[in-house]
Amino acid sequence: MALEKNREFTGFKRALRNKARELGLEYQDHGHVVIIALGQGQEKLGIVTHGDVQPANPAKWNKSPFELDRESEPGKLIARGSEDDKGPIATALYAMKAIKDRGVPMKRRVELMVYLAEESDWEPLKAFLKTYAIPAYNITIDANYPVVTAEKGWSEVRVTAAATPIEVEGKPYLSEFYGGYFRSQVPDEAHAIVTNPTPALVEAIRARAGRQKGVDYEFVEGDDKLEIIARGKATHSSEPEHGVNAIAFLADALKVHDWPANPAGSTVRYLNELVGTGILAEQFGDIAYSDDFMGPMTAAVTMVKADAKGLTSYLNLRRPTGKSATQLDGEIRSALAGWQKSSGIEFATIEVELGDPYRVDNAPTWSRCWRYSATLPAWRTPARLPSAVPPTPSCCRTRSASAPRCRARPTPATRSTNSSPQSSFA
Repeated sequence: MALEKNREFTGFKRALRNKARELGLEYQDHGHVVIIALGQGQEKLGIVTHGDVQPANPAKWNKSPFELDRESEPGKLIARGSEDDKGPIATALYAMKAIKDRGVPMKRRVELMVYLAEESDWEPLKAFLKTYAIPAYNITIDANYPVVTAEKGWSEVRVTAAATPIEVEGKPYLSEFYGGYFRSQVPDEAHAIVTNPTPALVEAIRARAGRQKGVDYEFVEGDDKLEIIARGKATHSSEPEHGVNAIAFLADALKVHDWPANPAGSTVRYLNELVGTGILAEQFGDIAYSDDFMGPMTAAVTMVKADAKGLTSYLNLRRPTGKSATQLDGEIRSALAGWQKSSGIEFATIEVELGDPYRVDNAPTWSRCWRYSATLPAWRTPARLPSAVPPTPSCCRTRSASAPRCRARPTPATRSTNSSPQSSFA
């Protein structure tokens, strides 16, 4: 559906316009992009956000995800997109209002950019940036606290198992296998249907599923079929360690049988033999790697979905610096070619999309980890740090899927500079 015909998007833009006017801020509507601004300086500071959200299944929420919930977890505001990324939008709006109300002198114009298709389509943003005067300084408030100076490249491997007829003659086979809702989300639910199951096979699947941690299973038997529903824990695919991948673990539970190579059976065999239940792609040929600064590449199967070509699985990768796209693409295709040859299963289509990691190597830092007394540049790798200073924990260096979270506090210089309400802003 076109953006201008989507009532949710047009309604959200209307709400942004009304709030901007209420707060005394400038509002500009550029279609997929909304700009809310403060000040008239020739130089600009950009605050980058997005207003679209990921899908929500109301059945999995304590209260409706489409209404603000203040009660389920006291002290928190829970709703669809409240964290990613509408809460930060509200924070930026009221920060701009506070600056305006206090009359803080401004060296630069502040422009809050709200993009409305970040979760699905970046082409309209690319088109907008061709004519938009990009600010010299930009802050993206869609990441971990305190400061992020690098982000892994969004990448994806899509393989489609063709609708190949098989001869089963009353033997067990997988008639269905699917799961996931969105390509950037670790799935919390997956489904499979086993046709012609034997009692021994059902017992083996139940036993293997029962040894898994963090996954709940529902088994429904009848009419020579066994329906299996796996329920894990959803999370953003950039941080797969915080979730439990229902698709990967359901495939693992089905590992007890050598399934005939129809689309569902081929997909399960591929997932078990090349992807597995880990998050570092260590089974996928030679593609696994790690960067000293940004941490390891992570991998998460996010969807398995039937389409006109067959059954397509989507493997989301988050790649750091440390390996070229050419090398990684070659290793992915080599692993897939080797698996197809050894398994005798040929995919109908293979698509590899590799996004570039982003890394700022010369940016100043305004914060430090509380564990150390020294102020450490956030872009430095341990090898470049003075020998007398312990290396910065990875949580303070980059938004890495494997990095622990830690809190930070301003350096003494930063506290002094910002202590006066009349300090120049931006």
